[in-house]
Amino acid sequence: MQKPADTEPVTAIAAAFPGWRAWATRGGGLAARKGGAPPAGAHARGTSLAELTSAIEAAIKDGPPRSLRPAEQATLDVLAAAPTPLRVRAISDATGLHINTVAKALAALRDCGLAARHRDGHAWLYTCATPASHPGQSQPQADSGPPA
Repeated sequence: MQKPADTEPVTAIAAAFPGWRAWATRGGGLAARKGGAPPAGAHARGTSLAELTSAIEAAIKDGPPRSLRPAEQATLDVLAAAPTPLRVRAISDATGLHINTVAKALAALRDCGLAARHRDGHAWLYTCATPASHPGQSQPQADSGPPA
């Protein structure tokens, strides 16, 4: 049975953020999620009520996490595994997706900041823009050309 002190953060979160539910975690922290919103699991975590409140406000401001479409995920997987920048045709060949599908997926990944591109003559070369896979290419590069 929960003590009244244990339920205080839960009721405080429910009152301050309608539609959110909070709970105490096994490790002694707090977690919360927006009811019925994907993905499953906690959308915010904190060790205190103030920290959890701040995490919920950040989650509301940022919006729900974006999930990638299958073509975008396949394209990102190829980019992450590539040791060097790739052209659209090479990504198309590696994924088995149509070249137009890959070009659209690359445009979406660039919009999200997950892919970067730079010119190589008349062609664009694409890299994964996540710091874990390509530390030297961690920031998307600005360009003035049309997408893919």
